Amino acid sequence: MRKLHQLLLASLGFLLVATSFAEQTPVAAQIDQLIQKMDPNVLIGIEILDLNSNQILYEKNANQYFTPASNIKLITSAAALLYLGPDFRFNTALLTDAEKVQDHVLQGNLYLKLSGDPTLTESDLKQLLQQLSNHSIKTIQGNLVIETPTYDGSPYAPGTMLEDTPYYYAAKNTPLILNQNVITVTVNPASQINGSAYISITPTTVPIAIHNQLITAAPEEKKCSIQYKMDNNNDLWVSGCIPQQSMADTEYLAIQNPLLYAQVMLKNLLKEASIQLNGKILTDTTPATAKMIASHPSIQLFDIVYETLKNSNNIFADALFLKLGELFEGKPSNWQKGTHAVKKILFEDAGVSIFASKITDGSGVSSNLVTPHQIVSLLSAMTHQFNASYEFIAGLPMNSSYGSLQERMVNKENDRFVRAKTGTMSDTTALSGYLETADNKLLIFSIMINHTVKSSDKYKKLEDEICTYLANTKIGNLSAKPSPKQAENLTKKITYTNSIESKKKILNSAETDLRKNLINTRISVIRNENSLMLIVPSVSDQTLSELSKIAAILKPFSNSLITIVAKNKDSIDASKILELLTHDGIDKNKILIVSENSALPEPIRIILS
Repeated sequence: MRKLHQLLLASLGFLLVATSFAEQTPVAAQIDQLIQKMDPNVLIGIEILDLNSNQILYEKNANQYFTPASNIKLITSAAALLYLGPDFRFNTALLTDAEKVQDHVLQGNLYLKLSGDPTLTESDLKQLLQQLSNHSIKTIQGNLVIETPTYDGSPYAPGTMLEDTPYYYAAKNTPLILNQNVITVTVNPASQINGSAYISITPTTVPIAIHNQLITAAPEEKKCSIQYKMDNNNDLWVSGCIPQQSMADTEYLAIQNPLLYAQVMLKNLLKEASIQLNGKILTDTTPATAKMIASHPSIQLFDIVYETLKNSNNIFADALFLKLGELFEGKPSNWQKGTHAVKKILFEDAGVSIFASKITDGSGVSSNLVTPHQIVSLLSAMTHQFNASYEFIAGLPMNSSYGSLQERMVNKENDRFVRAKTGTMSDTTALSGYLETADNKLLIFSIMINHTVKSSDKYKKLEDEICTYLANTKIGNLSAKPSPKQAENLTKKITYTNSIESKKKILNSAETDLRKNLINTRISVIRNENSLMLIVPSVSDQTLSELSKIAAILKPFSNSLITIVAKNKDSIDASKILELLTHDGIDKNKILIVSENSALPEPIRIILS
């Protein structure tokens, strides 16, 4: 079915052509006034789209390229959900080439096969190794071999700033990720001036050498700062000063040698589990004949995307980016393959073209360039993806509720909502997502501001003011009022279990009704896991009459997307079906007619997805 969808969408740009009438509404004047009041010279790009009518309410520099910062995570998350599916899991496994366990001794090597799981923790490894006791293993005669996916190139995305590399948001994205390749360092001042500060590190499983050059300064000292540096042996230097009686300082630092860190941790975990390793801990490949002993599946992709979007997790986003490069483009993966994979997946699976954009990583830490229109196109297209829209939208932070918008746009007077992804760099801020207006319209928006003066914080206030204005405004009769279910989908976090059951229920109901109404007709009903397909051998008066029986059944899918596949999308046959469906009340903007270039005569197919 995936190949079919790729074929359907391979020659498309953005699914729907938006209509702009921004100059004819008071919305444009009000937003312009907010921008003028904040900074008339600000470099800003905006596009605001009414989801139901597909009309552009406002645009400013919408096709100009901006640095999006963490708004890139919208692109990465969408591509991952579309290609891998919400229930995808990374898998970490223990295998062996030993033929037997004799006297509690594993007579061979133990292999730890990794998959690039960004969620893998010390606790996960501990549980894996504890499973060795189920096989009565107390000694490993051979080596403990770590096998990782093959990555080609730098662990840092192109354009990553050198000054960022010590910190968690620029942690190395290697095939081996453990505890997100980050440690937590906490610093407390000493009780005496000039005394050495107290430094502690978590987790404590791996001993890290600390070179403490941090001095406690007088309480009134205003010029204190703390410097952190970790070398390739994972030794930590902390220098500078911290004022006496100040609050503890916590910093999240990136592990500089993840493999060494993992080797030391594995050695300590084996000792804790009372398992003796006679060989060494090294890296190599796992023999094809090795037998599985234990495995650890990651959390499902929906939850990984939720963490990626809600808390703007960089290493999760970049791990997904590189995994897409590996699975879509082939091994070994690298940043360039991740770029190609993401662009092709969004084009082939969702009809969104971002080929002209500059995408270099999955998190937005490095130098990327996209337009507000491209982001709005993506957000609009994702509302039509039956098997990914719930999971994508549910991952977005919500104003005054959770995630990176928890402290923003706090409004106790009404229950209007904004679900959006933030983006922040030193001179950049961005906010893109969905919001509900005072008259229950659902809007899609993207706001990008670059080259901010001094701090980007005041420009975040501009983003908030624009969103708050829209949320408290009655837009007018641009489109039909969305159903309560549409608003519900945007306003609450729906678990994957609930959403997939809901989808199955809709498909099951539609399948039952279609089969009942199309019995003894020439139209075939084909059910796949996440879609239904009607095969119409030709369009005649008879088949049109048969299709007219089921137009009402198709209406629930008009909020998603109905695709008509024809040998020629301008053919009279496809037009007749379009006329039939729109006559029965289905919005023509929700129907996509696609040409399938084939040398052989093909029946017309209607895809419900």
